[in-house]
Amino acid sequence: DGHHTVEDVGIALGQGLIDSLNQPLIQLVPRAAPPAGRPSGTITIRQLLTMTSGLSETWYQEKPLQLRIISAPGSTFRYSNEAVQFLIRAIGESSKESVLKFSRTNLWKPLGIDLDESRWPKFELNGSGDGASGLVLTTRELGKLGLLALRDGCWEGRQIVPADYMKQAMRKQVSAG
Repeated sequence: DGHHTVEDVGIALGQGLIDSLNQPLIQLVPRAAPPAGRPSGTITIRQLLTMTSGLSETWYQEKPLQLRIISAPGSTFRYSNEAVQFLIRAIGESSKESVLKFSRTNLWKPLGIDLDESRWPKFELNGSGDGASGLVLTTRELGKLGLLALRDGCWEGRQIVPADYMKQAMRKQVSAG
């Protein structure tokens, strides 16, 4: 499910909701608290996207929302459901709407995909979609995401995701070991 999050981040970037991929997560999700004695200001949107944030692999629904940093941000590739969930939160908080609504308006509707809560269940404490799992797509619908990537974010003559962002997203980012 994290695949569509890449597109959502690109759309938010193109709309100016995210300043840059180097923007610290804490600027977009200021309520996210690091564990005692662990700085959080260094985790960037890019590190969340490239799975180098240093966050835990598993997402926990905690109050208050807490960044569970287990390695230095930017140092190690580790797939993290928590990183995807924080990307979802960053998009939701910067757009001031649910991620489902943001995605439905800016990604799924332009692709001709009717997506509602029955196909993307709520997960987070704030009622947003689960960015790491649970999204139900047909093979044809998933193929549309692949074609969108191959076409540098363009669909039927409309630039849905900024082309330069999509080109960069499709390049190797880190070595997974």
